[in-house]
Amino acid sequence: MKKLTLIIVAFTFFATIFISPLHSEQRVLTDEQILTNFLWEELVALPPDNRPKVAVVLSAGGIRGFAHVGLMEVLIREDFPIDISTGISMGSVVGGLISAGTSLNDLWVTAEEFELGNLSDDFNIFGFLGYFFGGKLFSSESFEDYLKGIIGDKNFEDLNIPFGTAAMDINTGEKVVFKSGPLLPAIRASMNLPGVFKPVEYRHRELVDGAIVEYLPVSIAKELGADWLLASVTAPDYTLSDPKKTQDYLLQSLDIRGALMITEEQKQANYVIRYDEVGGVGTLDLDKILYVGEVGVKVAYSHIKRVKQDLILFSFKDVINKKD
Repeated sequence: MKKLTLIIVAFTFFATIFISPLHSEQRVLTDEQILTNFLWEELVALPPDNRPKVAVVLSAGGIRGFAHVGLMEVLIREDFPIDISTGISMGSVVGGLISAGTSLNDLWVTAEEFELGNLSDDFNIFGFLGYFFGGKLFSSESFEDYLKGIIGDKNFEDLNIPFGTAAMDINTGEKVVFKSGPLLPAIRASMNLPGVFKPVEYRHRELVDGAIVEYLPVSIAKELGADWLLASVTAPDYTLSDPKKTQDYLLQSLDIRGALMITEEQKQANYVIRYDEVGGVGTLDLDKILYVGEVGVKVAYSHIKRVKQDLILFSFKDVINKKD
């Protein structure tokens, strides 16, 4: 009987969405909201094994990637199921911290207090002289210590949400995926900008930023068993930049490559949220980090209703087949 009721409700839901022009706009919105709320409650009440596994996939993007925090805030406040999280570069930082149980408040405080020196102890007069005149790269070891101060020394197996990330082996060009073992060196390697930071020596490899080989880690989410993927994309608008220095051209080249990869990678997601308003924010524009996060909240709230509907439409065959 419950299954029959769900079938009838599902049919009505589809009719409301696809045949809505036959009704008055006010009536359609009311019916749609009632049905969405009912079906959403049914969906999230199911045991995780009885519904599609939901993955939130966070792109690279430097400071633009803090828009992911805004998305995560909305998803958590809306009790949106997150069974899997993956991230690359800045996406690996946000995804890793959330998966480790970092509170939203702590993430916002971390952003507000973040300084360039948290990335490297070499960001000082001597380090810059060595970089610009001696060809010496900065060490990112202190960034790992910084993360340890926030979440402790965790392994992937300790996380509240299964998480995956990746880096690139600078010697072979291989994508190196991390889904187990120590978390912090994996995050550090994933956002280790080549040409700026020394490669991270880990697992007998020299590793640099994973965004070079996968800007939006949809493939890792699928490896972890995801059925439905929500992609959070902070693609750069490189047409707004005006490179002047060597490092500007380096970052511009990485942004162009990232934008090209995202075009194909986002096609593998079920739903994509983009934050075009922050496309002109530079990779290291720390003074804009809170602005980017606020844009993330605004954009996520503008999508959340459609995100829920998309997951309902995708899931309902499983709801009908697996309920009872």
